Amino acid sequence: MIRQPILSVLGHIDHGKTTLLDYIRGSTVTEREAGKVTQHIGATEIPNEKIYEMCGPMLPRKRLDIPGLLFIDTPGHRAFTSLRERGGAIADLAILVIDINEGVKSETKESIEILKKYRTPFIIAANKIDLIDGWRSSSKPFLRSYEEQSEYGRDGLDKKFYELIAQLYEVNVPAERYDKIKDFTKNFAVVPISAKSGEGISDLLMTLVGISQKFLKGKLEIKKVDGEGSILEVREEKSLGLTLNIVLYDGVLRKEDKIAIASISKEPIKTRVKALFLPSPMSEMRDKKTRFREVDEVKAACGVKIILQDKYDIIPGMPFKVYRKEETSLQDMSIQVNLILDKEGVVIRADTMGSIEAMFYELKQLQNYKVMKAEVGDVSRKDVVECTSNENPRYRTILAFNVKVLDEARKESKRSKIEIIGSNLLFDLINRYEEFVKLKEEEIERAKRGELTYPASLKVLQGYIFRLSKPAIVGTKITGGVITPGRVLINSDGEKVGKIACIQSTGKNLKETGLNEEVAISVDKGVVGKNIKEEEILYADINERSARELLNSDSLSFDENEALQKIVEIKRKKEPFWAM
Repeated sequence: MIRQPILSVLGHIDHGKTTLLDYIRGSTVTEREAGKVTQHIGATEIPNEKIYEMCGPMLPRKRLDIPGLLFIDTPGHRAFTSLRERGGAIADLAILVIDINEGVKSETKESIEILKKYRTPFIIAANKIDLIDGWRSSSKPFLRSYEEQSEYGRDGLDKKFYELIAQLYEVNVPAERYDKIKDFTKNFAVVPISAKSGEGISDLLMTLVGISQKFLKGKLEIKKVDGEGSILEVREEKSLGLTLNIVLYDGVLRKEDKIAIASISKEPIKTRVKALFLPSPMSEMRDKKTRFREVDEVKAACGVKIILQDKYDIIPGMPFKVYRKEETSLQDMSIQVNLILDKEGVVIRADTMGSIEAMFYELKQLQNYKVMKAEVGDVSRKDVVECTSNENPRYRTILAFNVKVLDEARKESKRSKIEIIGSNLLFDLINRYEEFVKLKEEEIERAKRGELTYPASLKVLQGYIFRLSKPAIVGTKITGGVITPGRVLINSDGEKVGKIACIQSTGKNLKETGLNEEVAISVDKGVVGKNIKEEEILYADINERSARELLNSDSLSFDENEALQKIVEIKRKKEPFWAM
């Protein structure tokens, strides 16, 4: 018996992963997600009938051997690396969605690494072709639409397409347009699409089912009776309580089945399935509008929501399997964790050693997270005092799992500004800590920008001289960075021109102004014709310490960096080792 291929959809944030699935499903999940960004991992079953309907004459009836497709949509934001990896780990095949106008981005590279790590074959959906200049988008198959374009439209797409091919080659992904590939084992297929209009999506589905039926048949055979799968997410829901969103990738799972879930201990978690809830075909598991029906059994491959008889601390990403007898071998259902502590890191307090191991495991899945202390019991004043030794703000935190925070500890934490994050749910605790770290990093970046002086440049506009001196008032266009009152201006010879006293636009005073804005500025000690000239570029002066730090930083925008390089060049004419 052949099951559905499990397809993971990965890619950079806002490149159109969920929009693609929305078009196939006929749903609007993207519009209802916070900030239109996927925050959770989800699954959608696409039956054969829908595939035939979308492909039309391109795919004659009764040509499909597979019973459909099961899509897994993963978050693209960098904070969701672990969720994205879970989706890539259990996939038979993947779609890497890339905005053809933006090309390969950081999360694109990360997704490629995940897919290579798990040896998951993938094809590339080059999305947003509807935004290419001169391209007239429709809902037609790509090749038909390509033939109907003007020469200007085809040239525009070809230019963007082969720029993308070059970028993929740089990250060791040899690729070519899907219709030009002779050997799919040597090149990755790229399908140009518009997830907004539906253009090329029939081509994408055809390529997916073609690859699935030619290369994955042996892998898709259901080999076991007892179900096996992976836990995608653990969620607390108002009407149901603690639920698990899972993917069943082999066998059968029934209500009342005994299942073993891999855990961070010597023994797996053994429990029983209390209820099974199956989403309607074409529905997204995580969507609030999805209707679920309670069922007695499900067969691979499918996404399903389950409720267990008992409440356990279960870690997302763990495998599970049905077992019939106590003597069933479950040796592969435990994961060993070495509790190696660091000199600097968060403090962990939990109710049991097993909980500590689970927290430790989850934290170690994240990047650059360390633990300095991990003990069983309530949070004490001593924990808070020890935590104050951390200099890194992200580690001035105590994570309290299913324990109390003693009064003296709470008082000391307020006095010493140590954050205590407590929860009775492991996934909630980790999520809240990630949010805390994100806020801290944003605070640090703002403070850093406040301490340093940043480069900027402006051009004195010809014909916009409003006063010659005392102070000089001239019209300018900002050519780099941000200009604020109080900044000292220098010219291309490194000579000080004067300080910006005021910035005005349409008669209103401004606190700052940025790139490409045209404003009037008043400059004390500035004299038009002497140290200020029309068409001249002036620079906002910066100190040597700021220049040295910014030269080794990647926080500058392109225009700020250009201004910095010019300022350094000007300064080194007089001081060759300036900012070195």
